[in-house]
Amino acid sequence: MLYFFPQSFTSGCTAEAHAFSDAIAKFKKLRATVVGVSGDDLETQKRFSTQECRSNFLVASDPGLKIATEYDAKLTDKYANRTSYVIAPDGKIIEAYYESRTIAAH
Repeated sequence: MLYFFPQSFTSGCTAEAHAFSDAIAKFKKLRATVVGVSGDDLETQKRFSTQECRSNFLVASDPGLKIATEYDAKLTDKYANRTSYVIAPDGKIIEAYYESRTIAAH
């Protein structure tokens, strides 16, 4: 699971991180890995990963939102859109979740 979020330590992003952290056992049971990504700097991401993700999964720094742009998850020049991808081991995107709608890959 690769998920993009706008900004570390904001209420919505913190709630989302807690939800992923609370569900980490289910992801592990499916042999899935969770990685969060936002445009925040590396030091902020380290703190967010430890504090709000409870050290249960990695959080990557995407300065300039280059990765977000590649995944069509860029909201503005500064923020990623709240978007999640289920990615198969072969790299194929199986499903994409944009805010409240789900789009299944074909």
